[in-house]
Amino acid sequence: MEKAGEVKRLSVIVPIYRGQKYIVNLIKMIEAGIEKLGTNMAVEMIISNDDPEDVIEGDFFSKRMQIAVLNTDVNKGIHGARIAGLLHCTGDFVLFLDQDDWISASYFVSQMKKLEDSRADAVVCRAKENGREIYNASYSFEKTIDYMNMVSVGNMIVSPGQVLIRRNAIPDLWQHNILKNNGVDDWFLWICMLEQGRHFVLNEEILFEHRIEGSNLSWNSEKMLASEKEMLEVIKSTAFLDKTKIQKLENLIESEQKRYIDILEKYRKMFFVYDKWMCIECHKGAVSEYLYGQGVKKIAVYGMGYIGTQLVNKLQGTNVCVVGAIDRNAGFIEAAVPVVRLEEFDEDSDLIIVAVCGHTSEIVQDIKAGIDVPIITIEKLLKNWDEERALQYE
Repeated sequence: MEKAGEVKRLSVIVPIYRGQKYIVNLIKMIEAGIEKLGTNMAVEMIISNDDPEDVIEGDFFSKRMQIAVLNTDVNKGIHGARIAGLLHCTGDFVLFLDQDDWISASYFVSQMKKLEDSRADAVVCRAKENGREIYNASYSFEKTIDYMNMVSVGNMIVSPGQVLIRRNAIPDLWQHNILKNNGVDDWFLWICMLEQGRHFVLNEEILFEHRIEGSNLSWNSEKMLASEKEMLEVIKSTAFLDKTKIQKLENLIESEQKRYIDILEKYRKMFFVYDKWMCIECHKGAVSEYLYGQGVKKIAVYGMGYIGTQLVNKLQGTNVCVVGAIDRNAGFIEAAVPVVRLEEFDEDSDLIIVAVCGHTSEIVQDIKAGIDVPIITIEKLLKNWDEERALQYE
């Protein structure tokens, strides 16, 4: 039981790998969060450098927290770097933050309140990924801490930075079985904690953002599969899960290869859309000019993923007005225009552009069933534009 007025310690552990450029902004970001904490909370930041060839030299100073730098003689991987920081830390509470993560200035105060009010072992906050809310109608936030979902569907906690943990709730099993392959050490941690009966709670506030770049490990399917298979072997060898959970986890990891292939196929199609779009713009001008020349003055965009968002942004401030967007996860999307579900759309528009790269036939049929407006897919739009032809609707 925590005593009133007792000073508690919070450790922010940041593995760094060729990421010295992130350190100054990380310090400022953490300091902004510390400002909202009371005087009964002491914070330390531990920079766990996992690149022996890129030694972090010099001291980092902060008036609001202690900062320690741990250089390494040998690359341990991200799991090993987290453990190195954990062994060095003095915190009652731990946050594992990646070098390119972002947390809100309200992160610490909100997560701590939720954790202490519930007396839970860990608290998971809502999150965004590159500005878009991660959880939605089809990807439920509530399922992130469901144990059977964790071993049969997958890890829906996208980054350990979403989770503030009590130090004494981190299992020895996770600390003593360090995965050599980077990728799923956090998934391994959640499974270990849940198996030991550790209590997770949810924080409905969006306090964390995962930044995706081309170098993110989560986009390297080969390395992720290797890490998942290594985790499975460790779990089998330690026999700390029952046969039912092991079988579910094994089935899940076997199916992951197909999922990664599906994801890569989706982004392959998106690449060709972007490539064609840029090539056409280089030779024929802006998409707004083509649409306006076709008599289109008001459009709606179906699908507010990467392509839909870029299309809306491209048309902002032009002579083609985007009156709104349609997306099945409308309630979870922030955009420059109003976003609604298909059944709620009633804006007056000249054209609906379907800005997705899959299942377009079904989407077009769904739109036609409820809306009497010309429809065109982004791929057909680009083809018509490239060939300097009139728009051919679906």
